[in-house]
Amino acid sequence: MAKTDFQSVHDSFRNLDIKSETDQVALDPIVFCGPSGSGKTTLVNMLIAEFPEKFKASVSYTTRALREGEVNGRHYHFVSKERFEELMNQEPPFFIETAKYGDNWYGTSIESINDIQGAGMTCLLILEVQGLLSLEHAARVGDLNFLPRYVNVKCRSIFELYNRLVARGTESREAIEVRCDAAYEEMQWMNRYKHLFDKILINNDLIDCYAELKEWVFETQHK
Repeated sequence: MAKTDFQSVHDSFRNLDIKSETDQVALDPIVFCGPSGSGKTTLVNMLIAEFPEKFKASVSYTTRALREGEVNGRHYHFVSKERFEELMNQEPPFFIETAKYGDNWYGTSIESINDIQGAGMTCLLILEVQGLLSLEHAARVGDLNFLPRYVNVKCRSIFELYNRLVARGTESREAIEVRCDAAYEEMQWMNRYKHLFDKILINNDLIDCYAELKEWVFETQHK
């Protein structure tokens, strides 16, 4: 990926005329980015569990099939591909970001973030690189009332990432290898452009990593 792709996204947000009524960085969304198995979802869930009155994760839209144990509207908003395309083409824009993985689309609605902020809470988003780059779409809207902060969650190595995915026991070895190939490319890109993230976490130990995340979150909320 070219540097200008992400840099233009980042600069666009930094140069926007923010119209937040509270002007509190505490309500600005926090975007977690990292490959599968890095622990970003676990960290988000830990923040929400400890501070349910302060943080809430947005519920993404997806065209993939509902899996066993999932609840529509809680894990994802499950919609057809036709409906997703309608929402993507909606004006004013419905999604702040969209990304396609395999045959399925994923997206985060602007409304979901506004609703969480309206409740006085900080919205937490979990995105892969493709979805993060898609934030450029929001920069073109021009009337955003939030300024995202970006957190990169990393593993020590691709080998550790592979072992974590195997330990999950939810995918075949072939699927894990595909994920690791994609994760390796993402990790290389993130290492090259690490200066674009507001915080980088190396998740060697989950408890220590969470403590570092929590400290950063509450420090930056009061700057």
